[in-house]
Amino acid sequence: MLDFDSLNALRHEHSASNHAIRLEPDLADAEHRETLHSAGEERAALEAQQTTLLVEMLRQNTQLTETVKAIAERLESLTLEVHKTVVNSRTP
Repeated sequence: MLDFDSLNALRHEHSASNHAIRLEPDLADAEHRETLHSAGEERAALEAQQTTLLVEMLRQNTQLTETVKAIAERLESLTLEVHKTVVNSRTP
């Protein structure tokens, strides 16, 4: 909790005689650099995680595409086989 003198000091502009709350520039700069560094590390970790997920999704998509292609080719083969059987059964 602020005492009365501290409250008054905060209400007035900083001067040589008014030493309201101040952070040393080097300390504030160091804290800011540390905050930026931490944020950068968090972004890099998230980026790596998302990249890994995207690579896995691409692998699964490729596998599904190959499976669909194989099924489509098999369906075409069976359709031709059924068609030939039906056509051959109608010919005398």
